[in-house]
Amino acid sequence: DTRARVIQHKKDANKGRLDLNVLVQEPYPVLSWLLMDFFRELREPLLTYSLFTPFIRAQQHESRLERIVGLRSAIFALPDCHRQTLQLIVAFFAAIVANQRSVEGGLTNQDMGALFGRIFLRNRLDKATAGKRFHMLQSAVPHVDRVVTTMLLDFKEVFTTTNAAHMRELNQEIEGLHEAKEAEHHQACRALGLSVGMVLRYRHITS
Repeated sequence: DTRARVIQHKKDANKGRLDLNVLVQEPYPVLSWLLMDFFRELREPLLTYSLFTPFIRAQQHESRLERIVGLRSAIFALPDCHRQTLQLIVAFFAAIVANQRSVEGGLTNQDMGALFGRIFLRNRLDKATAGKRFHMLQSAVPHVDRVVTTMLLDFKEVFTTTNAAHMRELNQEIEGLHEAKEAEHHQACRALGLSVGMVLRYRHITS
């Protein structure tokens, strides 16, 4: 049972007994549940509260190029650990989607966006502004889901060297870039298995 295996891995992590050699052999559903639980329980979402609006505004652009530029800018503003984790996680999602292309009813980029968009990108609510923000969040929900979807569809364009110099050159270079190779995604997926273990251990240390 997938959920039972997830619970067991979390118990092992909390006791400092997580076996990374076992974890990297787990199927996608187990790793996905571990990720969902971990990121859902963070005090601050992966894309941070402060960058909620920049990510939404980037996704609202009608032009694909403007969306990519906006997302790259927001990603560049993330703390280093958040940005590096995000790139690895999205690569893992791309590997899942690529693996299921031949499966009828398999997960799509849009499915991954719907599953993880509202976990990665959330806005802080307080009592004083809850009503006003609730309506704003409701209208933002489709864009929240599409942020992760766009990262998957335009993986290489979004994540290639997110530094200031390349950001300035993006308008000239973006159309010449190609999609990331599927083999790279699978390599990143295996690396993520190790990363999940390290993340769970970090959570145990800091909790």
